Amino acid sequence: MKTQNPSQRLRAERKSASGKRCVPTSGSGTGAGVFLFLLASGIAGTAAFSQAERSDVAAGAKTYATVCAPCHGGADSHATNLSGERFLSEWSGKSARALYARILSTMPQTDPGSLDTQTVLEVTAYLLTRNRQTLPEGTLTTAKQLDSIIIQK
Repeated sequence: MKTQNPSQRLRAERKSASGKRCVPTSGSGTGAGVFLFLLASGIAGTAAFSQAERSDVAAGAKTYATVCAPCHGGADSHATNLSGERFLSEWSGKSARALYARILSTMPQTDPGSLDTQTVLEVTAYLLTRNRQTLPEGTLTTAKQLDSIIIQK
């Protein structure tokens, strides 16, 4: 398998399970862009917003927007199983570490396991916040921190 740097991966054309083309966007993104993404997610303007201000959640939102959203849908997409009732039905009662492990080993679909552990922690923090889960204080730095988080409806 040819190794690609993150910029090359972001530009690579992807296909989702449905066969539709998924073309990630590239670009540096800005703090304002991340805020707008969080706002569209329904995170900004809620009690969870203080968590959304965390650097790990903001970094996860940025990665989601560029790497995940082309196949899983944007923050306002109801077609994704990564937010809302569909997410909670699948993940309720499971540890956040199980979600982390799934992302780490299976994503992105076109290059499973290619995301580094810190990036996956950030995406996990973003998805948990997007789904109104409470994160531990401070920035997530290890997967072990996710063991104590049980996803709740």
